[in-house]
Amino acid sequence: MANKQDVSIAVLYGMQWSDFRPYAVSLVRSGFKGVRTIFANGITDETRTNFEAMGFLVFDIDIPAPAEHLAGLQQAGNAFAHNFGTQRPLVPMQFLEKSDFRYVIWTGARDVFFQSNPIPWMEKNLIGDKELALAGLRHTSVGCPYNDGWIRNAAQDDDLWREVRQQEALCTDIMVGTSDAMHDLLRDIYYGCQYYPAVDQGMMNCLARTSPYKEIALVPGIDETIAVQWWPERRINACTPPNHLTILNSPENDPIFDESKGEVRNVHGELYSMVHLYDRSPKWGKIIKEKYGN
Repeated sequence: MANKQDVSIAVLYGMQWSDFRPYAVSLVRSGFKGVRTIFANGITDETRTNFEAMGFLVFDIDIPAPAEHLAGLQQAGNAFAHNFGTQRPLVPMQFLEKSDFRYVIWTGARDVFFQSNPIPWMEKNLIGDKELALAGLRHTSVGCPYNDGWIRNAAQDDDLWREVRQQEALCTDIMVGTSDAMHDLLRDIYYGCQYYPAVDQGMMNCLARTSPYKEIALVPGIDETIAVQWWPERRINACTPPNHLTILNSPENDPIFDESKGEVRNVHGELYSMVHLYDRSPKWGKIIKEKYGN
């Protein structure tokens, strides 16, 4: 297994190269030595050219029209974005099925950047029966206008919904693991979304909290350096309508945002490998775009 390559996967659509540049540049700078892949729908020629010039493999994917049972479902964001969330696991899952990788790093590309190579953390922590690490949002889905409904739609069972909503909400924009485990998770997310009126994030939360995934998945804490999904105003925004969230960690354990260096660290001064949601802060969106502008 040590001789196998690792792979990064991001699925994206539309927008402009400037939206994805921090992701691409930071991943290259991170020291990640694996295969870098992009699965794209409707990207610009500039975006494709720049990704390929930086050594990414770019694959085109089609996003079909919404399934009939999803056509009338109203969710946050536009209809295409909702359908994109239900469809994006398919082609990467098929890609993994035909490949022979060691570890998979699955992230978003618009609002994720890398500060270091995630692989050393994975080598140290994905051992024994642990094959996945799923990034938490540091709140339950109770009081969340998005995740709570997504999880209920995916659960299709009040008991399961009540159980999952009391646990930390997880986000599909940062998931890492062994290739086999990631393949199976993407497969079950995709097919689950075809049978139920669910989006990928709701389905993943239900899968992660039930067998066989709850036995093999880690949900790293706020001190773990693999990833953080945070922005400086996060704690304030958690209680700003329509949100009514309870942050799970105490304020003294909140991530530290160093504006002068454009770095995000835990309270022990250690860099997080991956940072998601940074652009919810206009100031940090600007800081990171300038840092990874070329």
